Amino acid sequence: MLAALRSRPGMRVAAWHADRLTRNSEDTEELIRVCAAGGHLVVTASGGTYDLPTANGRKQFRADANDAAYEVDHGRERVLAARAEVAPGCLLPCAVRQESGPCQDAKPSPGNRAGTGPGYCLTGITPHLAPT
Repeated sequence: MLAALRSRPGMRVAAWHADRLTRNSEDTEELIRVCAAGGHLVVTASGGTYDLPTANGRKQFRADANDAAYEVDHGRERVLAARAEVAPGCLLPCAVRQESGPCQDAKPSPGNRAGTGPGYCLTGITPHLAPT
């Protein structure tokens, strides 16, 4: 997209929201530089129009992109905290704990005999290997 914008001054960029265009602050700043240099408007369905050649347009675009990054970070922290609260005693590898060892509450999943292979910890919410 950046190459197309560099080669076509004045072209508009369309997106649902600013957070769909960039994923981090470096990408945000690069898009702002390219759009400001080429006179590109960024038009979004839910966030309005960002006139990136102007200070006000850049400020608003940065703010919306930063808000989106915050929401992702905050959501991730909440999920990890909830997983840690639900499975404090689980020692098998999962998304929260990277240790290994037997899980006291592991049970075989349906179709899994003798407690081997993939199973679910009763105190956790993520699938992992049951003890053998």
